[in-house]
Amino acid sequence: MCWDVTGQMIASVSEDEARVWSAGDGQCIGSYPSKERKFQSVIFHPRYHKALVIGGHKCLLSLNLESMSEYTMRDTQFSITALAASRARNQFIASGSDDGVVKIWK
Repeated sequence: MCWDVTGQMIASVSEDEARVWSAGDGQCIGSYPSKERKFQSVIFHPRYHKALVIGGHKCLLSLNLESMSEYTMRDTQFSITALAASRARNQFIASGSDDGVVKIWK
């Protein structure tokens, strides 16, 4: 679960779907099915504020919230269980997987 940079939206995931919520009134703004990828972690993309980065079972993907189109950033051997975004100038993404490895993405 995470906030967007404006503080107006919250993203959450379950094994079944990703959802974006309005922080103002608590209403679900949109949802996206996991398609059996068992989502486990989510962040708002550090560069593209209308996109999510989602970690799941053997996958790391980016979801454009305006078009609801996805881009598979990486197929992995392990589940992505944790994500963090750097808001610094370089805007890296860190992912942690269930094999204990942390990777840095740009």
